[in-house]
Amino acid sequence: MIEKKAEKNYGIEFLRILSMFMVVVLHIFRGERTIYDVANLSGNRMVIVFIHSFCFVAVNCFALISGYVMYNSKFRMSKICQLWAQTFFYSAGFRVLFSVIKKEFNTIKLIKSFLPISSAQYWYVSAYFGMFFLIPLLNTVINKLEKKVFEKTLILCFIVFCVNFALLFDPFDLRGGYSTLWLALMYLTGGYISKYSVAEKIKKSTALILYFVMATIMFLSRPIMNVLTRKVFGKVLYEDLFISYNTALVILASLGLFVFCVKLSFSERTKKVIGFFSPAALGVYLIHYHPNVITDVIKKALPDLDAINIFLVPVFVFAFALVIYVVCSLIEKARICLFKLLRINSLFVKFENLTDCIYEKVYNKLNANKAVE
Repeated sequence: MIEKKAEKNYGIEFLRILSMFMVVVLHIFRGERTIYDVANLSGNRMVIVFIHSFCFVAVNCFALISGYVMYNSKFRMSKICQLWAQTFFYSAGFRVLFSVIKKEFNTIKLIKSFLPISSAQYWYVSAYFGMFFLIPLLNTVINKLEKKVFEKTLILCFIVFCVNFALLFDPFDLRGGYSTLWLALMYLTGGYISKYSVAEKIKKSTALILYFVMATIMFLSRPIMNVLTRKVFGKVLYEDLFISYNTALVILASLGLFVFCVKLSFSERTKKVIGFFSPAALGVYLIHYHPNVITDVIKKALPDLDAINIFLVPVFVFAFALVIYVVCSLIEKARICLFKLLRINSLFVKFENLTDCIYEKVYNKLNANKAVE
């Protein structure tokens, strides 16, 4: 959201694409026939749980990217305005479009679609909105706080948050990581990794192994909890106890994948492909996760995952996710061109300059009056 004049790290840009692809996969499992609807401990369900576990790091990686690339950047109000316009374009646009097509006009849903941030239609964007206004404070912490104190604070925060979740408590309203506070903590972590060149001190193979080991443990925790709780309580409980954004397993897996991608290098041809798709990543989220799109299009296109041949489950899931990703990316690229043609982003920059000018005049006048007094 904030520009940083530095050489582009294509490993980070690749991770944007990979993380959003993972998000699409996760949302496929949230259709009518979700991960929980497939027969307990069946072969198909185990394949789905396996894929789900390896993709669950996506949101944490996105938040880490924000801190990594933005911790030393200038705060720009025009960027959050551009994000709002992008979100409003899809939220209101698709709601109106589907209302006309279906000839169904729900006043409450229409109002919510015109207020996508306040209504939290897209939870990540709403949480990010809240974090955005804390970025000057977060960047000050990253740049000014003594390294030892910074490290100690991050470690203590992770311990406290993880322990509370393990005890099934949520005193800080983290909501399993679906919150502004959690995104802010991951932002600080990404900034720390960038400022102190943490990735350069870790082998690429070590980071990848960390990701695979943690994700595998996440995968195994589900059938283990399934069997144990059925034996002890007579029903399945706490199956996802270790599957949340603010659990140790997910955090470590996220960090492993993040560091691995930071260290990646690509050919010039691959960089061009990454450069084409990376700017459209958020648009993919806004399009495919729109309530109408995911309900009236994606859900209806999903077959019964329990009825598919076990060997075809991953093929179908990844192929379906790829189609969604490419189509949404092309729509977003068209939206970007439209906004450039209408000079919408330039309008926000002018608005920012105007408000900055007004603020400076008011600030200087107030301080001049205080000086006279």
